[in-house]
Amino acid sequence: MFLETGEARKLMFSLLLLFITLIIPLHAYAATVPVKSITINDPYVCFASGINFQLTCKISPTNASNKTIVWKSSNTSVATISWKGVVTTKSPGTTIISAETPDRRVRGTCQLYVVGVGVKVKSIKMNVPTLKLSQGVFIPLSVDFRPGNASNKQLKWTSNKSSVVYVSEKGVVSALKPGTAIITATSQDGKKKTSCKVTVTCYSAKPEKMYCGVTSGEKVRKGGNSRESVATAKFGDIIEVNRKVTDSSTGRPWAFVTVNGKIGWMDYSSLFPSKPVWPVAGKLITSDFRTPTRKNHNGVDIEANLGTPIFAIMSGTVVELNNSWKYENGVKGIAANGNYVVIKGFDGNTYSYLHMKTVNVCKGAVVGSGQEIGTVGNTGNCLTKVGGDWVRPGPTSTRGSHLHLGVKNFRGEFVDPKLLMPQNKH
Repeated sequence: MFLETGEARKLMFSLLLLFITLIIPLHAYAATVPVKSITINDPYVCFASGINFQLTCKISPTNASNKTIVWKSSNTSVATISWKGVVTTKSPGTTIISAETPDRRVRGTCQLYVVGVGVKVKSIKMNVPTLKLSQGVFIPLSVDFRPGNASNKQLKWTSNKSSVVYVSEKGVVSALKPGTAIITATSQDGKKKTSCKVTVTCYSAKPEKMYCGVTSGEKVRKGGNSRESVATAKFGDIIEVNRKVTDSSTGRPWAFVTVNGKIGWMDYSSLFPSKPVWPVAGKLITSDFRTPTRKNHNGVDIEANLGTPIFAIMSGTVVELNNSWKYENGVKGIAANGNYVVIKGFDGNTYSYLHMKTVNVCKGAVVGSGQEIGTVGNTGNCLTKVGGDWVRPGPTSTRGSHLHLGVKNFRGEFVDPKLLMPQNKH
């Protein structure tokens, strides 16, 4: 039976309305890229009351269609946060700062501790008044506060010659080229100042033995303006540096070297320490460096699943390892480390990777920044919380798996590994 003209028009209108309300929105939704995760730059922070500071977050994937973030504070009497992520601390206490998508489906959090203004900063002092560094080296500086229990220990770091010595917002100085620079730390409370004179020199040992720390081959050339190569320095090759000069016309640093028995000139700026990488494919730090409750925790614990690959944060040489820990070994003394690897970095720092499941390198091996050295485990003194109590995982347990990363500087002092690690994960 054929439909009357009026009924046909109603049916066509209904189908058109259905298309507009269902099909088109589904097509538009399929074209969008949803936000999968939000990570705030600092998972735990502590500030005095009456302070303003900026929080930022990373959205994954980077090509998400809608990157709008809604900032919130769970306790506005402790701290508030603006729509731009600027936190204002108000009174002592704890609050959770969250960054959410507008639909509240995805969120990242940060735990903020606010302490009383109480103790004012009277003076600050740099840990070293002067420092001599070889070109390409970077180390963290530290400042002592007087009194030691000052409430606000925030600092602003500056360099009067950033082209010679660059200093990060956390006080890590990088020696960029020969010269002298003054690094100044200024306290947020009271604007107290302290400084360190940093002198950067070229590598000076004659001859100096160093490893080639780059993955691509570096040419050793004949003298003068010749582009003809006599040898190629590959990753891990030993280079004997006999003499160094700077090309007066180009400013490029050249070294007279011996590589694999061949003698020639090489641009030694390419041999500086490589950039650090994040050691595991994850960024959840479950236990931080020397917290108030764990003052002797000389590193950071990074949570990751059992068997997750571990990467060398910096190129260097494996100087110590253990790959034979068993549950029966216990957790006293060196056994507390479980399976582990210690790498002497080309930058002068020593890096320790503890509680590993497997070790994939041998002692004396030269490893590159980003090279896999083993997998995440729960060997040694790996505690995990069960029913409110901290217990050690059993021999077949997958609980408590994490990487403990410890760093010592060239003076043998433990430093916070986060100062050296990049912001982006591996």
